[in-house]
Amino acid sequence: MVWQYDKCGRITQEHQGFSSQYFDYDPAGRLFRTRMPDGNILTYHYQGDSR
Repeated sequence: MVWQYDKCGRITQEHQGFSSQYFDYDPAGRLFRTRMPDGNILTYHYQGDSR
């Protein structure tokens, strides 16, 4: 497994064999989207207190 990070130290890509996941962050630095190897996209929503 291989990871790539952004300049803030957050994981942006995860590669395992021929499979990859991608992670996107909002301006506050919170994970807001994960793009899965099968093409599905998980989107995260936060309340005002970042939960």
